[in-house]
Amino acid sequence: MDTITVDKKDIIKALEKNKAKHIKAYEKAVIDYDKNARKQLKEFSKKLDKGMMGMNLNLTTPDNKSHRYTKLINMFKLELRDEIELTQHQFDEFIHDEFGWARQARETNISYRNTSTYALSGGVSNSI
Repeated sequence: MDTITVDKKDIIKALEKNKAKHIKAYEKAVIDYDKNARKQLKEFSKKLDKGMMGMNLNLTTPDNKSHRYTKLINMFKLELRDEIELTQHQFDEFIHDEFGWARQARETNISYRNTSTYALSGGVSNSI
């Protein structure tokens, strides 16, 4: 099957669900970012008091792509047709959230949570 016809309401619903999941993951990553930044800055302050220099914050900024979901949702809301023909690739993107940018944001936000757990456990980088 090369294409599938989908009710545009189902596409909008899937995009809204994927957007909500993305925002939730982003918000969790922001909390971890804040905790990690504060932890590292506290450690750096102690090291500066001892005369150490050359420390670098080891942080990955959380990635918020919610505006891209909003654009797609608005696009489908304005579409005049009630049924939309999608290729398999489009179906994977719109329904299964397999956009390249969505995947990148997930990886950034998840990997951040993993690094922040490492840093919060004492693995603070202080490269010179």
